Amino acid sequence: MKNTKKKVTVIIAAAVLVTAGAAVITPLVPKRTTKRIVGTEIRDDYKPLEEKKEYSVLVYMNGSSLENEQEQLASEDIEEMKSVTDGDENYHLVVEQGGSSVWEKQSRFSIQSSGFRHFEEMAPRNMGDKSTLADFLNYGIMSYPAEKYLLIMWNHGNGPVEGFGSDGLYQGDCLELWEIREGFEMSEMKKHSFELVGFDACLMGTVETAYMMPDNVKYIAASPEVEPGEGWNYKWLDILNQEKTGETIGREIGLRYAESIKGEEIPLSLSVVNVSKLKRKCREWNKILEKKEWNRDELTELLIRGSAMQGYQSDVMGLKESELVGCEEMMKELCGEKGEAKQLLDGISVNYGNEAAASKNSTLSIYFPNEYLSYEKLSIYENCGFINGYFKMLKEMYDELGEGGITYEEQRVKAEGETIVTSVPAEAVENILWVVQTAVYVNNGQSYIISTDTDVIIEKMEISVQKCLSIIWRSREKFSRRLKRKLSKLMRRVMWM
Repeated sequence: MKNTKKKVTVIIAAAVLVTAGAAVITPLVPKRTTKRIVGTEIRDDYKPLEEKKEYSVLVYMNGSSLENEQEQLASEDIEEMKSVTDGDENYHLVVEQGGSSVWEKQSRFSIQSSGFRHFEEMAPRNMGDKSTLADFLNYGIMSYPAEKYLLIMWNHGNGPVEGFGSDGLYQGDCLELWEIREGFEMSEMKKHSFELVGFDACLMGTVETAYMMPDNVKYIAASPEVEPGEGWNYKWLDILNQEKTGETIGREIGLRYAESIKGEEIPLSLSVVNVSKLKRKCREWNKILEKKEWNRDELTELLIRGSAMQGYQSDVMGLKESELVGCEEMMKELCGEKGEAKQLLDGISVNYGNEAAASKNSTLSIYFPNEYLSYEKLSIYENCGFINGYFKMLKEMYDELGEGGITYEEQRVKAEGETIVTSVPAEAVENILWVVQTAVYVNNGQSYIISTDTDVIIEKMEISVQKCLSIIWRSREKFSRRLKRKLSKLMRRVMWM
C-alpha cells in the first residue's frame, strides 16, 4: 500500500459573523517549558506545630497568572476558606503558596478563623518541581498530624500530556503526571491515608490522572472540563466537621461546584472517582487491548472517529479543541463494551455539572490525538503510567501513520446566502477522508469557533454546506444581541484556569 497521507478538509466560513465591539481577550496561561528547574530540599525532620486532628487539608497553591495585579483569584479563595472556619474545626487547613510574580516570597501557613498561624516565608521555589511538592507534603503531614488527609492542587490544568500548574516565576514550568506521582512517592504521603486528592484546575478530570494515584488515595475530584477562574466553592469544608468519608467529601465538593456554575452557558462539571474501582476497570480494558492487533486502515479510521468524538476544551477564549475525548466513549469504541457509554463507569465515577454538560456521554476524559501526531507528546504520555494496552495502540498509530499522521487542509470561504461552495483539485479527492464545516466569529484578529458541521455534500469535486450555515444565519440576530450582554461579559469576567 502506498504511503500517501490522507487529509481532512476544513471549510471555514470566515465571514459568517463579523461584528466589532466584543471584548478582546489574550490567553492568560504562561507558555510552559520542558526545561526542569529543580533545587528544593526535601526535608523529613519537620516537628508538629499543632495537636493531632481527624483531618488535615493540604492546599498546594500555585498562583501563576491567576494571582496578578488585576485579579487575585488565589487570595480570594484563601479568604473564602478562612470565612468557613469558626475556630472549632475538626481539621487543619494548611497552604503553601508560590508561583506568582506578585508574591515576592514563597509562604506556608495554616488558616484559622482568627487569621494565619505559623506563617513562614522562604525564597521562591519552583512549584513545577516534584521535590517542591514532596517537601510540602512532608511539611503538612509532619507539622499538622491527622488521622486522614486531603490534598488540593490549585492552579491551571491541561490534561495528562501538558500536566498541572504553570509557575510564573520559573518559565511556566508544570508538573507532568509522572512528576506528580514521583513527588508522592518521594514524600511521607505513602505512609498515610488520603481520603481524597482534588484538582481545583481545568481538564485534570482524566482517567490517566485517577489511574496514576497511589493505592492509599481513595478518591479524586477533578474537572474533565475547563473551570472558571473562581474555581471551587470552598464552603464544602463545612462537611469535615460532620460524619464524612472520601466519598461524602467528594459529593459535597461536587454539589457545591455544581451550584456555583448553574447559570453558565458552556459545559462545566466535576467528577468524583473511586480510585480502586477505576483501576480494576482499567485493568479489564487493558486485557482486551493487549490482545488487539491493528492494521494501518483500522488505525486511520480510528483517528478519524476519535477526532469526531465529544471533546473537552483547552482554551475557551479561542475555543480550540484539546486532545481530550470522552474516556467512556473511547473505551466503548475500543473494547466493544455494550450499553450506553456513560454507564461504563457507573458506581465508579460520578459527575456533577450544569445543564450544558449533561449531554456529554462520559464522566472522565482521555488523551487522544485529534490533529497532529507528535512523538514528543507520545513520550510524555508513556511516562504518565496509564495502561499498556492503550499506549500500545497509540504507539502503533504513530508508527504506522508517521509524524504528522493525517493532515488538515484549511480553506477559507466567504458565506454567500445559505450555501458555501468550494472546489478541490481532482487529484486530491481520493485522499479526502472527511470534510467539516466550521463557522467562525472574527473580531480584531481573534477567531472564535461558534459551530461545526459534518453534514457536507461532495459532488463533482465541489463541496457544499447547507444545514449548519442556515442555523447560524437564523440565529445571527440573536447572537449579535448577546455580544455585549452575554459573550463580552463572559470574556471580560472569567479567566480560565
